[in-house]
Amino acid sequence: LIGFGRYFCERGSLTSGWCRVMSAQGLKKSGVFVGRTVLLVEDEKITRDMLRGLLEQLGFGRVDEAADGSAALKKLDDNRYDLILCDIMMEPMDGIEFARMLRNSGNLRFDTHKTRTKIVFLTASGEKANIQAARGLKVQGYMLKPVDPKVLREKLLKVFGG
Repeated sequence: LIGFGRYFCERGSLTSGWCRVMSAQGLKKSGVFVGRTVLLVEDEKITRDMLRGLLEQLGFGRVDEAADGSAALKKLDDNRYDLILCDIMMEPMDGIEFARMLRNSGNLRFDTHKTRTKIVFLTASGEKANIQAARGLKVQGYMLKPVDPKVLREKLLKVFGG
């Protein structure tokens, strides 16, 4: 697990798959992130924990979590976010469907600010169809897991113009 002495397993659990420790040493907070809010949409708890720790280390003010797209839509009913960091492969609602529903201009459920929330997909899926769907949804980023903390920091700095 990034920089916290735990493990991140690419295959899902600590007891199966190939695990490795990823270091986030030397990762600095950025004033660009301070006070910003993030909705982290990820079905794997261990990955949510890892990413939450990383986002907090970077300086994000509030990190809320949802385990799939439908739970994320419910979070958006009551909250605004500066960023949505979202997995793609989730059940019952995947990240692509979640983003489609959020971006839908005819969607009366959310105001314009919410439908334009910055989205970065962070997923194990490098499938061409998913990448093309993400482009069509005008997301701000598409990154493959496992994430390198420094690369994620640089991507998020670009997303926020920092």
